[in-house]
Amino acid sequence: MRTQCALLVSAMGLMMGCGLLDASGAGSGPGPNTSVGGLRIEAPLGVNIRESPDTGSSPVSALITIRKQDTSGSKTDVSKDAVFQINGVTIPYDPTFGLFDFSKVTIPNATIGSTLTLSATYGADSATFQIKCPDIKLTEPAENTKVTEGQDLAVSWSGQLSYASGLLFTPSLDLYGYKAATNTTDTQSIKGKITTQTSGTVKIPTADGKTGYVVQLLVPGDSVSGDGGTGLCFVYLRRHLTK
Repeated sequence: MRTQCALLVSAMGLMMGCGLLDASGAGSGPGPNTSVGGLRIEAPLGVNIRESPDTGSSPVSALITIRKQDTSGSKTDVSKDAVFQINGVTIPYDPTFGLFDFSKVTIPNATIGSTLTLSATYGADSATFQIKCPDIKLTEPAENTKVTEGQDLAVSWSGQLSYASGLLFTPSLDLYGYKAATNTTDTQSIKGKITTQTSGTVKIPTADGKTGYVVQLLVPGDSVSGDGGTGLCFVYLRRHLTK
């Protein structure tokens, strides 16, 4: 878990890991964004929804902090003693790593295009807000498409690509090496080009010794900020490729 979280922070940027989610223009979300007793849910790196996750990765993951603000304005991290839920499912807290452990649960209706309800309680205090995950689907290439070295692979999708995600988050199209035997993806990627709101291309490398790849479209949703919390939903659309 520590490795996955470290990679997530590295990929998104240290300034976002420090909670500097750009809230300019952020709405309050599709549902109530409320707090009782100064409790707040902070998801500055978003909630991640992944298609076809690698071994050791969860379909849903997030770095979540629960804070309580007192009357003087001081904020205290109460995550380890709070009860945190997504869509009514309690996410257990791992005191060893200081994180909510998504690998231990299955969250119903936490899928691409869904609305997620984040809620927390700490004694008599509570917080809740909702985020909408982008509703988008890859239409090309098909799963396990065979590719050749040097090929400009066409990638297309249906649905909205651009959301009010703030200045720090933008859609990206990437190609990763993939090992089918272990169901693992390389950490380094080759950047693709998003050419229109519904299409892009990635180039298959030559002589890299790899037998498989994953093409991935990452789409951040609308940023949400209010009394109950702040965050957004990222969706990772993936297709495996073979040579």
